[in-house]
This record gives sequence, C-alpha cells and structure tokens, in this order.
Amino acid sequence: MVEDQNNSNGGYLSPGWGGQAYDAEAMYLTTYTRANGQTYLAIGMITGHDPNTPNGSNSYGRGDFAIDFGRNGTWDFGILTADRSASLHRGDVVSTSNANWATGLWSAPGVLDPANSKYVTAVNSGTDVGNASLAISGPFGNMGNLGGNHWFYELEIPVAVFGQYWGANGPTESFDLQWTMLCANDLITLDPVAYVSEPGSLALVLGALGLGGLVRRRKSRR
Repeated sequence: MVEDQNNSNGGYLSPGWGGQAYDAEAMYLTTYTRANGQTYLAIGMITGHDPNTPNGSNSYGRGDFAIDFGRNGTWDFGILTADRSASLHRGDVVSTSNANWATGLWSAPGVLDPANSKYVTAVNSGTDVGNASLAISGPFGNMGNLGGNHWFYELEIPVAVFGQYWGANGPTESFDLQWTMLCANDLITLDPVAYVSEPGSLALVLGALGLGGLVRRRKSRR
C-alpha cells in the first residue's frame, strides 16, 4: 500500500492534518519460514513522521501496529513500537480488544472530537502473548512527493503468537493491518486479500533501502 502526501491538499492527510511530518506513506507485508521451521509475518512501513517526536503540546509521538482478524472492526492484536506501561514494552505482541487502545483526535475525517474518536493509536493494556523483532531506521531522504526525511519501521513477528488466527496454511481469516501516530492524523491500512507466501518480495524492498539486517536486532532501543 502506497499513500503518499502531496502539495495539493493544504496539509490534509486523513483523517487529520499535519503534512509531511505526519505522513504515513507506504506499508509492505510478506511471510516466510526460516530454517528452524518457524514462520514469520514481516512488515515494513515508511513514514515522514519522526519516531523521536515527543508527545506534548501540539506534538504527537509514534503509535503501535494494529491487526484486525476477520475485518470486523475489532483490533485483535497490537505490536508495540514503544514502552506503554510497566509491563508492556516495545516489541511486545499484545492481545487486545478495542477497549485496550488509546484513540486519536478525530471522530471522522476532518472532525476534531477526541472524546469520540474511533481511530486506535497505541495499546494501553491487554495480554502480552509474545515478542516481535522491531527496528526503526534513522532518517533518510530521496523519497516521496514532498521529499524531506523518512523513517523505516521493520518488524518480524512469529505467527505462532496469533494462536487460532493462524494455521498451517496461513491466516484462518482475512485481516487488516494498520499504523498511525498518537494523534491519528494519517492512517495507513493494508488489507491482504489472500494468503500468498512471497519470501522474496519484502526482501527486495528492504535490500533496496539497505535496511534488511535491521529486523534481526530484536528490540533494539532508540
């Protein structure tokens, strides 16, 4: 999924504003099985949002990855990109319901109404079911309609953590994958239409960016 901001919309993304500094631009997904027999879901995501953005006055930090198996509007798992509590840490895979998530600023596209927002952003609570490898690149340029700095998130998730939702032949239900920052100014959602194992496709993307080795650095800290 590629969804790049441009200059024609006055900084509007969807459902909020923020321009390049809050632009979620592309998301990639594949699966593969390693020599140890364990299968992994691999995710790559490019954004113009600086992962070191502080959360404060008119400033909103990075959010977590959310997965909705069944595409029924319930976010079943979160993969944490930062420490969220004393027991929920960066790289944790957490079983959730929607009540376990913080939400953003918007109740509908362009409607500022934080009290009634439906857009999930970061995991507040839930059950830790396993760990993913997560790496976040430093800034790099020469990408996107608006240029500027970009950052790459890379995750490797053992599919065993998904329990009943992932069988021997792949996911047992269709699913959505989503990421946004804590304000939910821009959401990017990937909805694979079918299970297709393509072990080389994400590697090509990562190799082109020079980031393929990052995924092996489990829970590397920033």
